[in-house]
Parts: sequence; structure tokens; C-alpha cells
Amino acid sequence: MAMTPQTETPPPPYLGRSVRIVGPVSNVDMNQTPHPRNSRGELGKALFNWYRNTISRDPLTRVSAPNHFADQRNFLAALVNQAPKGKVNHQRVALSDPAAMTRHIKAVAHHMGADVVTVARAHPSFLYAASAPPKDSAARDVYQNRSGDVYQGRTPEQMAEQYPYIIVATTAWDYDKLQAHRHYIGDAAYHVSQMKAQMILKALEGYIKELGYSALRGMSNPQAAGLASGVGELGRNGLLIHRKFGARIHMPDPIMTDLPLVPDQPVDNGVEDFCKICRKCAINCPTNSVPFGDKVVFNGVESTRSTGSRATRSGPTSTRTGEAASPARPSARSPSRTSGGGASPCGRSARAPSPRAPCSCER
Repeated sequence: MAMTPQTETPPPPYLGRSVRIVGPVSNVDMNQTPHPRNSRGELGKALFNWYRNTISRDPLTRVSAPNHFADQRNFLAALVNQAPKGKVNHQRVALSDPAAMTRHIKAVAHHMGADVVTVARAHPSFLYAASAPPKDSAARDVYQNRSGDVYQGRTPEQMAEQYPYIIVATTAWDYDKLQAHRHYIGDAAYHVSQMKAQMILKALEGYIKELGYSALRGMSNPQAAGLASGVGELGRNGLLIHRKFGARIHMPDPIMTDLPLVPDQPVDNGVEDFCKICRKCAINCPTNSVPFGDKVVFNGVESTRSTGSRATRSGPTSTRTGEAASPARPSARSPSRTSGGGASPCGRSARAPSPRAPCSCER
């Protein structure tokens, strides 16, 4: 595939009051983030075995969570996301009004079940480093939809120029069920929402391809695109805070596309001011992962970052692709596996305060 000409890095994008790019941003290799590293056994035996060699006592967890199942084939999202990628229709639909297409795409995504749909303009700082996805199924993340080696030779600047729009479509966790934190009911609210979002995005990705345009997932950091497109603001807990749903929104891989669209703008929900005085998440965090202090700069990005969140792992708004969910396991299971649950290894009490969001290590 022909490569686009070398381009200059555009000026830093405006991401709202809660986050500001103040220096160079290093694009992060997704293979070096916690979940892939854990799949390779680099984070110790205890965490490796918890993800790879345990089965939940709860059947609903086994069919909705990306691990702890007795048979991976019973986990629908694994079958959907690891299916072969569809091709782009060579008969492209003519498009003269990007604003009308933006309204249409949002309507389609809502019809498919999305609770939140926004559009961001792509920026190189949003993208992950272009490293090849793991070929070993044991090291693949079931919720990462890496696009393959065909795009590995392109720079972030070239990718943002060729695929200038990012569609963020996501779902909200059920408020009442999330009150049952540290319980299978609360876990299911998180995992089922995660599974629904994957189904919606897979269908939306296919729809864009059927229109004759490219649709790539596993390329853009969802928090970056969410901030740029107005999904919400970044809270002290390291999660995006939505005007209606608070922190209980999932942030899966968004869709990068060359479909002409009109980008949305960052929002001001008052999170920036509220998080300066509330600090409830920092007070209640049992691992002290949520800071009490003022904003700091990490990887060229200024924010009040949570040390246990994606804000630390990838830069709050900084880099390439998607939701780093729990890894899928191979079909050959350890005979010494034990009973496990679908909760975070650091405990559900590490969630942000009501409405409770999953522990930042799951984000």
C-alpha cells in the first residue's frame, strides 16, 4: 500500500480545561501496557494466574467478562472481535454534506444501542505507536482491534492525515446495578456494557466500510478522542466524566476513518472546578492511586492524573488505541486453575465514588 507523504506535526489540540498538552508526546507502544505485559507473565505469577488460570463461580461473569470463562467460545465478544476484518466496498457512496453524514452516523450508532456518540479530529498525539500486534493468541487482548501490519510503516502524522476523523461510540453502565459493587451484579453491569460496546462498534465499523470508506480500530487512544470530541472531562480519578452518566461510561477502541465528518468540540461540565475541592475518590482509594495534589505533567500532558489509571500508562490524552481490557486466554487451560471472579485484582473498592466506576486498572 502506498504511503502518504511525510507531514509536519500539527499544533497541539484543545482538549478542554481538564487536560492540556504542554510538550512533546511520545506515542506509547500498546504491547508494553499492563494487560499485554501480564499476558506475557511480566507482572508476576499471582496476577498472571488470576487472569489466565481462574474460572468465576458466577456463570454470568463467565459469558460477559474477557477472562474467567470455562470455555472462551462462550464469550461472544471474543468471537466477534477476533473475526477476520471486512473489506471496504469499492463502490463508494457519494458524499457532499459532511454535516449531514455526521448526523446520520450518530443516528445509526444510537440506533445500534450507543448511549454516547461524538466525533473528534484526529491528531498524532492521540495515536499509539505503530508496533505489530501480538501473533500469539495468548498475548492478544480480546478487546483490542489492532488493524494489522499494513499500517505499521506509517507515522502518526501520516495516519492522522489519511484518516482525519475519530468516531467515539460507547455505552453507559447501569446505575442501579453498579451500586452492587464488589458483587457479581456490579461486575456484570461493567462487563455487559463492555460487550455491548464491542458489538456496536463492530457493526458501525462494518457500516462505514459498506459505505466505501475506511474504518480502523485499535489506533487511537479513547480518552484522547473522548476529550477532544466532548464526551466529558478528565476527573481526578483518571476517568472521563460525562455530563449525564458521570464516570460510568465505557471507553472502548474508537473508529478512525476517512469518512468526511464534522468534529465536535470539548465540553466544560464543571469537572475541572469540582475535582479541585471534592477529592472523594482520593480519600476512598485503598491503594492511594488517586492523587490529592495539583496538576502535573506526564508525557507532555498536564492533568491531575491517577497513578493507577490509563492517564499514567499511556499519557492522559496522549497516544494510540483503545480499551486495554483483560486478555483472552488460550483454549488449553491449566489443570491447577482455581475459582475466580470478574472483579479487578485490586478490589472493587478502588472504584471512584458514586456512581461507582470500575477500578482504574480495568480502564
